[in-house]
Parts: sequence; C-alpha cells; structure tokens
Amino acid sequence: MITDKIKHELHVCRQMRYAPNPLSCGNSGSETIMVELENEIAKNNLDIEVIPKNCMLMCDVGPNIKLMPEKIIWNKVTLNNIPSIINNCKKVLNID
Repeated sequence: MITDKIKHELHVCRQMRYAPNPLSCGNSGSETIMVELENEIAKNNLDIEVIPKNCMLMCDVGPNIKLMPEKIIWNKVTLNNIPSIINNCKKVLNID
C-alpha cells in the first residue's frame, strides 16, 4: 500500500502596499520574518516548506502566516513569535 505524506507549508505574506494605505505585511517586516522562519525550520530539521505569498487579504493584522494544509493562521507576527510558531508546527508534525 502506498501512502502519500502530507506536505506542510508555511505561507508568508509579503504584500507591499503604498500610500494612501501603506499598511501591509511587507511593510511590517514579513521578509525578515520569512528568513528567520526558514532558519529555524532548518535548525529544527522540520519537513515544512516556506512559501512567499502576495496577499492574504488581512493587511490590517499583518504580517500574516498560514500553516497549510491545516489552515492555522498567525497574525501580527513578529520575530518574537517564531519560537511559538515552530513549536506549533512540531505539534502538527507530531515531533516532541
């Protein structure tokens, strides 16, 4: 019997907006967050791909990250949230 392994992805919004409404994930540091997520995923040897996305339609609460296929969403993410996101990913992957 062949079983397909579920592919997990972290979608990171990088949308940049400009005046008159400059509020967006890209303007709020999502690029730096994405790099740090990739570093932590590699450091923890997690089988999760980080995928840059253009817009999640939640600019007011960005930066936004979504774990797929579970559809777990984190809003207003900062570098301080990364350990918690990594721990949540470990739980989803059943890694202690």
